[in-house]
Amino acid sequence: NAHALRELQAVCDAVHRDADVGDDCWSCRVSASLKRIKRCVEAEPGEPMTGPWYLATHLAAWEKAVDQGVAETANRGSPLEKKANNLATRLRDRREDYLRFVTDERAEFSNNAAERQVRMAKVKMKVSGGFRSWDGADRFAVLRSYVHTAQKHGKTATQALSSVFTPHIWQPAL
Repeated sequence: NAHALRELQAVCDAVHRDADVGDDCWSCRVSASLKRIKRCVEAEPGEPMTGPWYLATHLAAWEKAVDQGVAETANRGSPLEKKANNLATRLRDRREDYLRFVTDERAEFSNNAAERQVRMAKVKMKVSGGFRSWDGADRFAVLRSYVHTAQKHGKTATQALSSVFTPHIWQPAL
């Protein structure tokens, strides 16, 4: 959803730049509804405007705005309309994927944590021009995975890596 919000913001910025629509463009409404849905899901019981009725209202508003986006961009006249139509169609067709965080508490609103894990390898490739071999890339990925798992369990990278060279290597509890 972090990607969807960025794409919706880009469409919204372009629409506001090209036409005087106020805050009534479909992408602004989809984005606002998605943020409200997230607030309802993450709210503590009893918080104002976060109960099941509000969630259902925001879900309905999200669907209506997405449908409006598909309809408004259907003619695909400009490159922006093509991208906007692709986004609106993807939101409509993959509704369950985008809103999985509503029904499954294991699903997160965005996948930024997973992207952060991949980002380090990508930065390494950019800085050094890539890995010299698949074996080197594989070893890099194993080390990054081990360090990140240790950090999730309260260990520092130094503690985790130094334990590799001792008889009592750190391992997460199974």
